[in-house]
Amino acid sequence: MDSEYLKKHLGNCLTEALSEVVEKRPMDPIEYIAHFLYKFKENEAYEQKLEEDKKITNLELQALDKETSIRNHLNEEAELIRQQEEEAIKARRIEEKTPEPTLKDLSNKPGAPSLTSVVETEETVTPTGDEDENKKSTEKEPEATEEKAHVEETDNAEPIPETEETEKTGTTEAENN
Repeated sequence: MDSEYLKKHLGNCLTEALSEVVEKRPMDPIEYIAHFLYKFKENEAYEQKLEEDKKITNLELQALDKETSIRNHLNEEAELIRQQEEEAIKARRIEEKTPEPTLKDLSNKPGAPSLTSVVETEETVTPTGDEDENKKSTEKEPEATEEKAHVEETDNAEPIPETEETEKTGTTEAENN
């Protein structure tokens, strides 16, 4: 029973102490074994502390690696956003520098006018307080559409051949009617 107790609690410690005594052959082996046993306990605590420090260091290194990878990813995204903004600024500068194409640029025909294109917007009708004016403007509209239709008919019609009378008077027979 005593041997089991010694094996369980002092087994490793005594075997290491005795092996060192055999190796080094000190003058007083008992005193050497006593110092070895005291130092063994300190060394054991120190090794445990080193193990814990290694674990903590490994955890910190892993956290640092994660943080570094996240920081690198954020820097890459920031660089990408910065490049996109620079490209957008360059595109705006190019748009500002290039003039709008004129009709002359758009057509290949010689003598084309050099006017810029105009974008038309829809007109909005604003109501006024006078109902009589609204009625007058709506009454005039059908007449205007009839005139437009007549003008379109004459534009689409075939040209009337000129006669001697048109040369003298400057009007055609259709215009006279």
